[in-house]
Amino acid sequence: MSSAAASVKLEIPLRNVADWKFRGQVDIADTSVWLTWLAPRLTEISGHLDIENIYVSADRLSGQLLDEPVDISIEANPAADANFSNRASVSGSFPYERLEAELGLPQLGKLSGRTDIKVAAMFPAPGEGSLPFRLLLHSDLQGVASALPHPLTKAAAEIELFDAEILFPERGYIDARFSLQRGLRADLDYRRTEQRWAITGGLAQFGIPTNASPGDGGVAIHGFIDRLDVDEWASAFAEPKQGGAAAWPEGRGRWQDLFTRADLMVSDLRVLGFSFRDTDVRAEFGSSAWNVNLICPWLEGQILVPYQFDASQTIEAEMVRMLLIEPLETASETAADEEYTSTPAGLPGFRGTVKEFALADMRLGQLEADVRSVANGLEAAAMTLSSPSFSATVSGDWLEVDSAQRSRLHLELESSDMQTTLDELGYAPLISATSGSMVADLLWEGAPGLAAVGESTGTVSMTIREGFINDIDAGGGRLLGLLSVASLPRRLALDFTDLTEKKLQFREISGDFRIDFGDAWTCNLGMEGEVADMALVGRTGINAQDYNQVAVVRPHVSNLMPVPAAFLGGPAVGVAALLVSQIFKKPLSGIGESYYTIQGSWEDSEIVSAQRSELDTTPFANCENQLPALSPEELAAIQELINQSRQPADASDVSDTSTIENKTSVTP
Repeated sequence: MSSAAASVKLEIPLRNVADWKFRGQVDIADTSVWLTWLAPRLTEISGHLDIENIYVSADRLSGQLLDEPVDISIEANPAADANFSNRASVSGSFPYERLEAELGLPQLGKLSGRTDIKVAAMFPAPGEGSLPFRLLLHSDLQGVASALPHPLTKAAAEIELFDAEILFPERGYIDARFSLQRGLRADLDYRRTEQRWAITGGLAQFGIPTNASPGDGGVAIHGFIDRLDVDEWASAFAEPKQGGAAAWPEGRGRWQDLFTRADLMVSDLRVLGFSFRDTDVRAEFGSSAWNVNLICPWLEGQILVPYQFDASQTIEAEMVRMLLIEPLETASETAADEEYTSTPAGLPGFRGTVKEFALADMRLGQLEADVRSVANGLEAAAMTLSSPSFSATVSGDWLEVDSAQRSRLHLELESSDMQTTLDELGYAPLISATSGSMVADLLWEGAPGLAAVGESTGTVSMTIREGFINDIDAGGGRLLGLLSVASLPRRLALDFTDLTEKKLQFREISGDFRIDFGDAWTCNLGMEGEVADMALVGRTGINAQDYNQVAVVRPHVSNLMPVPAAFLGGPAVGVAALLVSQIFKKPLSGIGESYYTIQGSWEDSEIVSAQRSELDTTPFANCENQLPALSPEELAAIQELINQSRQPADASDVSDTSTIENKTSVTP
């Protein structure tokens, strides 16, 4: 029970009553004081007060605030020009969780710890010109940790100066102004509802303050941010799940409901594992999703991102351009050294159009994508890429299978201009042709990414018809290692001086490859040229970017002697198959085949002429039998994806797994 003991002295001059004087001393114990419009109370106040007229002072009072011990002092300010009469200072250490509860904020579990806070209650001075009653808060926030993403991340030991001024313009209204040392300022309007205080508007700014208008019905965000990671913030704002439905503590709102819009200039915007520089980000906070507009040199368009970031939702995008050129270090350099911790199960789908799409140095044209959430991951039944020189259809998935992650890809590409297609895909345009096609079926453990080909198993087949080989240097772009047969004539200029002074024409280049975790093996890569035919067997290192191959080259001899059709293999056997067979047999006398070994890097391979009798073909003997074999499970997984990508067809149109197994077969 509260108690007080007082001694007072009152002097009232009879000739001038206005000069009255009141002095007193009060000893209080277990006393409580509060503001009628605020719930927190100062309780168990004990100590000694001195009173002089309207001014109160106290040096050492003790009490409780939010069930925490506090020290209280009161300072009088009797100066004639003072804008406050008394300042009551309350200092103590408070847990963030309790402050969060008193402010009615959603519990994200991202801030924790306790810190020292000093509150000064400023009481108005008598007369005109005095400021209204207000509270001043100050803290260095040492002890509070923030797991919110940058720029609001904070370690508990870090000192971050925090100041606030809280005004009470009229009953039921609060005007609160906050500032952080790192450059965040906020001016928020609160209004008292039946149950709690709620934010009705305001403005939060990063960097140098501007004249931006505040939000109506919520907080508007403006300013400059050096770095913003969209994936991290989406995870931080993800709605908590309980029993399959979003669940907030009773009486709390969602974080998203505190805001109306954001207008930010971001120096380094990070999304989808890539970095975008100097991006203008404008977002509207809707009832269930962010409506985000992005503009920068590499990114422009609109994305709708749901608050409930799970498999029941779909991210939608309509983009003018999306150039995924600068991968983050964590998405490229360190990914190979760390186990991928994200899981595809439970992620939202993606649906949208990108008119200009690029990945690394590959310019891929227009993208149409429909990626759907399935029971254990994500599935792309049909995506299309289209540019003036090529079109491609892609299907694939990223799934959790037997507690592990697995990704699959089926790609079918058709080109009407191979030189432009190679250039758009970032490769040296070694070949000019009006017809080219490629089919790839790949399977790998882990998530989709730029390094997928080097970590996958599967098959690739390609055919290019009616074109010529350009006499260019590899400096014009990366060499496509699978097309070593096209770069060979340029490297053999001394042997074919009379043939390579002008572009070497060909009727067809074709080959099948077995992809095996960074290596591509072939038994039938060949070129049927106008003046010479070539064929190769062996390995191309995709990761190591090197060769270990044997080649046979045969100039045409139709002007020297007739060649029977049966010898050329007839209509059922291609020239490449015939030439490959010669690598493992004695040469045909008088035909003039030349043999070579190809070893070393793609950029500077060593091509050595060899006599047939000196050629070591042991590593390539029984070529198909030497290829790394696909397991029955891998064959089934690849075939399943191929079948999913096709339109409904009768049984005669669907191949079984033997189709894949025999892709690299040749007839010696």
